Amino acid sequence: NVDGKYRRYYLAVFTSAFSNYRYAIIFQRTDSLAFKEAHILFFEHIGGVYHQMVYDNMRVAIAQFVGKNEKIPTESLLQLSRWYQYKWRFCNIAKGNEKGHVERSVEYVRRKVFAFKDTFKSFEETQQYLLARLSELNARSPLASKISPLDQLNNERKGLYGYPGALECYAGENYKVDKYSTISFGTNRYSIPDHMIGKMVFVKIYSQKLKIFDGNKVLCQH
Repeated sequence: NVDGKYRRYYLAVFTSAFSNYRYAIIFQRTDSLAFKEAHILFFEHIGGVYHQMVYDNMRVAIAQFVGKNEKIPTESLLQLSRWYQYKWRFCNIAKGNEKGHVERSVEYVRRKVFAFKDTFKSFEETQQYLLARLSELNARSPLASKISPLDQLNNERKGLYGYPGALECYAGENYKVDKYSTISFGTNRYSIPDHMIGKMVFVKIYSQKLKIFDGNKVLCQH
């Protein structure tokens, strides 16, 4: 429940197979931009890059199935792996043992985070609460061990690839500003400074924001 209305959001979850450290972020849609931004934020958060990432059979990661076993990755996955220099593989279909670790993490995050609180004033507050709760959970030692996931991650970082910096992730489009000093994107209209009426602007479309440019100058952000 955000700003007085029930809304549907999507959860991206990363789990380290060794430390069981969990990182998650919510998105308002499940497209290629959200897929890439989730990775960008995750690698930035841990300050390194894992040698291999394992994926479920997601449409944002798999462009095409060829036969029973071969899968062609999406351009988004290829861009990420080229920039961050990691290898990737996909789980086999109907092999729950290959992905149960992460799937349990999705259920774990939903139960341990949003079962306690599910009403927020804004989307930003929801994100902040999610990250704060995950920080608490990662700092706790499980019953069978005296070492917390956070402590294990600090040991794990020694074997990670170096962090190369963030991959800028956006789609670019040109729009003409209408007589009402707005542009139309998706199902919404966004205001532009009125001196741009009738002129073209370049829009960088991120997963959760728009940046509007006049040449190299940023006019506004929504």
